[in-house]
Formats: sequence, C-alpha cells, structure tokens
Amino acid sequence: ADKVKNITSLKGSGLFDLDHKFSKESQNNINKYGNWIVSNITIYRTPVMKILEKFIDIISLNEYSKAKGSDTLFHLYLILELTNPKNHTEIIKLVYEKNEQPNISTKLPKETNETEQYTYKVRKILTLNKLIENQINKYGSERYHIYNSLSTNCQRFVIDMFDKIG
Repeated sequence: ADKVKNITSLKGSGLFDLDHKFSKESQNNINKYGNWIVSNITIYRTPVMKILEKFIDIISLNEYSKAKGSDTLFHLYLILELTNPKNHTEIIKLVYEKNEQPNISTKLPKETNETEQYTYKVRKILTLNKLIENQINKYGSERYHIYNSLSTNCQRFVIDMFDKIG
C-alpha cells in the first residue's frame, strides 16, 4: 500500500519526459483514503460540453466535425464508494478519472439528464491504494499517468481499471 504514496513523481531520462505524478489534491486524497475499502464503483458516461466540442472544431479547422459526423463525444469517469475499515458506517465518494492526469477528488461532477451510469459491486477486499497500485503495476506509470486522446484516454483508463479487478 505504501507503493502508491511513493509513486508521486517518477521521471525518465529523456529530454522531453513528463513527470508521472498526482496533483496535490489527488495525492492528499490517496494519503487520506488510501487504506479505505472500495465497496462500489459506478461508471458514468456523460456527453462532453458543446462549447468544448466547438472549441475543438475551431482549432481543427472543422476537421473534428467532419470526422465525428453525428456522433457525440463522451467522457467516462468513475465514482468510487469507499468504506472506512475502522468504522464501517463512515463512507466517502470519490471521483476517479483520467483527464490530463489521473484525478482523485471529493468534488463529484454534476450529472445531466444525458448522463448514463452503471454500478458495480466490488466482491473482494480492495483498497484505494491497491486499486491504483494494480493499475500501475500491470500497465505502467506512463500509461496510467499520461493522457493521450487516442490511446491513454478516459475510456482506456476505465477499461484498465476493470480489467485489473475482474
């Protein structure tokens, strides 16, 4: 479990390497809730804001609209329900998602009437630290920490997490 606390900043030897680290807020939540037990995981699928799509279209000179056609761009994220192992009545919900880096926050996103969700009951004992550690150990720190819109995006992040917990 202490491995997650030590994975706050990894850096390679290349000229253009990016730090593989958590934001201050995410690291604080890992430190505070890392040993709490993950009891439920809810997957959320929500459309990306229209203004963001418009911005992407402008900077891509309308190539984005041509490529996507009538499809809607979605963001996937998870809400983890954690239980305090010392007091089973104490429960916290954290958002666990991949944006420009992994985000672990107590600030839950607002749902819209277009948001879809599915809840998965975790059937084995799994802490937040172990969940993160499993993903990093199986797929590597770069895949976990670095965002790429085509390969290491929010969808890949969610798939990797569920692949590791079964």
